[in-house]
Amino acid sequence: MPNQKKQHYVPKCILKNFTINKKFYVYNVLKNSIIDNAVPYDSQCYISYLYGKDGNIENYLKKHEDSIAPILQKIISRQGLLPEEKNVIKQYIVLQYMRTEKMIDHRQNLLFNILEKILPVITSSNGIELSKNDILKYSKDYVKKFKRTDIANENIDIALKLLFSLNDLRMIVLESNNATFVCSDHPVIFLNPFQSEFGIGLMCAGFIAIMPISPCHCIFLYDNYLYDCEFFKGSEIDVDFVKNINFMQYISCKELLFSPNCKELKAVKSHYDKKYSTEVLKHIRDSLTKKWQAVGINYPLFVNLQIEELEKKTNFIKNIIPKIMLHEKIEELNGIKIKEMFLPYVNNPNGSFYRNLDLNNIPIKYYYVGNEYVNVIKSYIQEREKNGDKNNQVVLEK
Repeated sequence: MPNQKKQHYVPKCILKNFTINKKFYVYNVLKNSIIDNAVPYDSQCYISYLYGKDGNIENYLKKHEDSIAPILQKIISRQGLLPEEKNVIKQYIVLQYMRTEKMIDHRQNLLFNILEKILPVITSSNGIELSKNDILKYSKDYVKKFKRTDIANENIDIALKLLFSLNDLRMIVLESNNATFVCSDHPVIFLNPFQSEFGIGLMCAGFIAIMPISPCHCIFLYDNYLYDCEFFKGSEIDVDFVKNINFMQYISCKELLFSPNCKELKAVKSHYDKKYSTEVLKHIRDSLTKKWQAVGINYPLFVNLQIEELEKKTNFIKNIIPKIMLHEKIEELNGIKIKEMFLPYVNNPNGSFYRNLDLNNIPIKYYYVGNEYVNVIKSYIQEREKNGDKNNQVVLEK
């Protein structure tokens, strides 16, 4: 194999942590199946020449991986970290999030959605009438013109511009001895319970980043000026918390989950088989009910019999249900609580603000949310300034 042809988008220094004898089990969520036998870890999560044949990006990523690998091993062996090592991890999390195949898909889908929406406006304003099918075809063909390698490299460029965005977040290393973390082909999870719809930026208040690094360890970055975490009050990392992280991996991945423990993968599969069954059955029931009502038939028993007959014929509920049919809703994390003063502004479209906001730039919030909220933001910023770089602490919770 030519040198640097096999380019991993999840580095081997993370993949190998989830192995036994250099192998792990794989759950293909698109096929909804778990491979019976463990497979070599280095045969997963890579694309030939994903970042190009010149090796520039691959060499850059290798330098990052060489720096992150010994730090991960220090965490796993419960050694203390230097401040600069903590920041290396935070920066690598940004890079890891942007470098995966799923993020290439995300960029393509984003461009397609933009074209699909603006083309009808542009064409109609110029007296050109195009059918919906013509617009969809043109949008798909246009997106296909962009090489995935070019998009992958652009994503790395974006990551470099955002590299220091998470340095101010507090870092916890979660350790579990009662349950096993699984990992995926898109291992970093970004979420914002405070502003789940409007706080998508990395610098938004309330931002959280999660990345499992071994079956027993998970990096957890959070905005400690907006959240109270039970982890700092002596509570253990319970099994339900680990399960929630695993379910998040399922939701966020492109195609694969992996673990040295096949039992954990089966637990994730079982959880979502039930969710799929519930949602798909509801969709079928609603569709059939509307269909029969349209022709004057309104007998629930008749509809239920039709559903049972459909299940017997296809058996698709358990075997071939596409992942896309489940809404990408992140599970609620137990142990994470929004501080009381911020609760009235949860998911308020005008309630989002940046963590590094200057006190001189926030009075405009008064017109949208109210003076009381402006004072809350001031307290948040003043607390951050008072504590300096206190967030560089790393607390290993067991």
